[in-house]
Amino acid sequence: MLGSYVSGGYVSQPSETGRRFFEGLLGWAGVRRPVGVSGDPVEVRLLESGGEHLAFVFNHAATPAASSVTLPLPPEGRVVEEISSGEAVEIEPTAEGLVWRGRIPPRDVRVLRVRPR
Repeated sequence: MLGSYVSGGYVSQPSETGRRFFEGLLGWAGVRRPVGVSGDPVEVRLLESGGEHLAFVFNHAATPAASSVTLPLPPEGRVVEEISSGEAVEIEPTAEGLVWRGRIPPRDVRVLRVRPR
């Protein structure tokens, strides 16, 4: 593909080689991801309002997803809860931030609320 829209080729014909190329390009440019994801692929959107954050974790797949999501927030003095139930969610504090591990049913979403204690 010619021009400045180099990712257009990946969008129209995704491949593992293209994915690795863009991962390397981002690393070379020093781009830091706003969230980290490992395990099954999920989409994460992080919103901030004042001292609170909402993390939307989407599973677009037709199968359950078991994933870990790292939010780059300092763990000290924070509570994480599932917004639909209001129940506390177990997280692991790490050097990178808060890590949530969980399963999401097919084509479902988890909404995590991160707030000060």
